[in-house]
Amino acid sequence: MLNKYVLSDNGTLSDKTAALEDYYSGTVALSIVAAEDKLYIGSKLPFTRKYFKVSVANATAAEVSAKYWDGTAWRAVVDLYDGTASAGATLAASGYLTWETDKRYAWRQDDTTQNGSAKITELSTMTLYDYYWLQLTFSGNAAPTLVWAGDLFATDNDLGAEYPDLNRTTVKTAFEAGKTTWEDQRRIASKLVAQDLKRIGAAQSGQLVLPWEQLTLATVSKTAEVIYSAMGQGFEDSMKLAQAEYTKRMNRSFFIVDDNQNGALDPSETATVRVTRLYR
Repeated sequence: MLNKYVLSDNGTLSDKTAALEDYYSGTVALSIVAAEDKLYIGSKLPFTRKYFKVSVANATAAEVSAKYWDGTAWRAVVDLYDGTASAGATLAASGYLTWETDKRYAWRQDDTTQNGSAKITELSTMTLYDYYWLQLTFSGNAAPTLVWAGDLFATDNDLGAEYPDLNRTTVKTAFEAGKTTWEDQRRIASKLVAQDLKRIGAAQSGQLVLPWEQLTLATVSKTAEVIYSAMGQGFEDSMKLAQAEYTKRMNRSFFIVDDNQNGALDPSETATVRVTRLYR
C-alpha cells in the first residue's frame, strides 16, 4: 500500500488506513489528547503536502506540529502551513497541510522494526517496511472527524478560471443532485495525473514532483475530461478538447523532481531536465 495512517492513542497504535485512503469507505472520528496522542503518516514516496477532508470540524483551539523521520531521529519540518486551521483550531475545515524538510537532515525511508527489534520506537508494535514517516502532534485537544486524506493538485477555482460554465450551480446540480463542488472529480483527476507521471518516467520510485503547482493546469484539463465524459454523448466534443489539452500539458519539456529523495527542492534539481512525452 502506498500510504499508511496510524493513530497513536497514548502509545497504543491503531491503523486508520482503510478509511482515510478510500474516499467512500466511511469516516474516522478522532479524539486527540494533546499530551498523549499523535497521528503518523507513512508513504512509499517522500511527500510535502496532504489534503484532509473534514466532515466534523474541530472546534477547540490547537495548533499542529510536524516532524519527519531521518533514519535516526524525528526532525521538525520547516515552513509548515496549515490550510485546515480556522480561528486557531487545526482540522476545523478541509484543506492542505504543506511543509518542507530541513536541508540539514535528509528524509529517510525506513522500517519500523529491524531483525525483530524496534527501529522507530513509537511505531515498533507494527511491522511496516520502507515508508517515509511524518509525525503530527497537537498543542491542544482536538476532536475532528476525517473523511479522507490524499492529494488534490487543483481547486474548483482553478477549474472555474478555465471552464467557467462548470462552476455554475445549475451545471453541478444537473450532474448530481445537491452537488456543490467538483472535489470527487478533482480527486480522480489528481490520481490519474500521478499515474501518468510514473508511466511516462517523469517520476520514478522514490521521487516526488516538486513543486506540486506544476501539475495544476494538467489536472484542470483532466478534471474537465472526467466531468464531460460522465455527461454523455452531448458533451463528447468538450471531452475530446479537454483530453487533447491534457495531453499537450503533460507533453512538456521537463518536470522538476526530487532526484535525491530527500523531500526538498534542491538547486541542482531545478536545473534537471526531465523530458516527458504522453501519447494518446
